[in-house]
Amino acid sequence: MTNPLMAKAFDPAPEGSIYVVESGYRRAAQTKSGWRNCNMRTQFMRIVKRAGLKPWPRLFHAMRGSRETALAREYPIRVVTSWLGNTVSVAIKHYLQVADDDFARASGGGA
Repeated sequence: MTNPLMAKAFDPAPEGSIYVVESGYRRAAQTKSGWRNCNMRTQFMRIVKRAGLKPWPRLFHAMRGSRETALAREYPIRVVTSWLGNTVSVAIKHYLQVADDDFARASGGGA
């Protein structure tokens, strides 16, 4: 695990834990036809607040955008959009982000 914040959150978890959302909640929400009767946003807001953070707007959209941006730096965009289930035009319009280090690289301030 390379992210120090994730590592810090993982340390107090019970041995063998691999999920952020507790197993009881996941079991109750999973049905034969998929996830039902669950409000993941509400649960996620609780997790963010419990972590001592202030919830940001559009939690899931922001996470998807940051992950899609990170993946697009490593893999061709057609591969990333196939994995995430959207199109290149949707990714460009709604999810891909410009980071500070992009500006630094463009101005010769970094490799």
